Amino acid sequence: MTNSGTQLEDRVAIVTGASRGLGRALTVALADAGARVTAVARSEADLADTAKVADPTGQRVLPVVADLNDPSAGEAILAATIDHFGAVDILVNNAGVHYPTPFLDTSAEDWNAILDLNLVSVVNLTRTVGRELVRRGSGKVINVTSSWATRAMPQHTAYVTAKAALAQFTRALAREWARHGVTVNALAPGYFATEITRASMSEPKVLDRMLANIPQRRIGEPDEIGPLAVFLASRAADYVTGATFTIDGGMELT
Repeated sequence: MTNSGTQLEDRVAIVTGASRGLGRALTVALADAGARVTAVARSEADLADTAKVADPTGQRVLPVVADLNDPSAGEAILAATIDHFGAVDILVNNAGVHYPTPFLDTSAEDWNAILDLNLVSVVNLTRTVGRELVRRGSGKVINVTSSWATRAMPQHTAYVTAKAALAQFTRALAREWARHGVTVNALAPGYFATEITRASMSEPKVLDRMLANIPQRRIGEPDEIGPLAVFLASRAADYVTGATFTIDGGMELT
């Protein structure tokens, strides 16, 4: 567990991409801080594992299998959350995908697939859940962007384009919803030891190149992102909105 206490005891959160990696770590952190969590992903088996890790009692985590590329998914996720927990207070948009491909080899279909999950699905779900938050006059939205959003990363053009757009979406929406009592912030992680990066880390030369760009000379552990998410989801961050918090061991400084 990454956090203990009751900072979010009376809060209900939705976390996307919750089946593994940072999404699982975020689910665990929020649940450990007392929140009840709807964990969303496409893999039923992996979601079940997340639920067991986050809450062995089986009372505080609701696994919901959904394809976020389906425009109707948001309504189903919101309905399931309110039906099970009675409300929603926090939305963590974490689901995303990327794979290295030179721009000229990136088909229109691949380009759209990357933008659809990393950006369009976030917009759709935020619109759906946001109506409920704005109606109630309170809520927290946390978007997971990337430290690459401000860096020129060859062979990841579609991904960094989507994440840069998501960062600006965060800022614009924060200003629009500020008067409604809803905060909108972003986390921008760098390299973390998740399933996606472990394959690269197994190659010594690749790992050396990764570490060379990180002043702390190490890869982040997934549970290190949790405390920051808990803070942004809590009342302690009520006066924080439109901000992007980079968590990358100093890579943005290089």
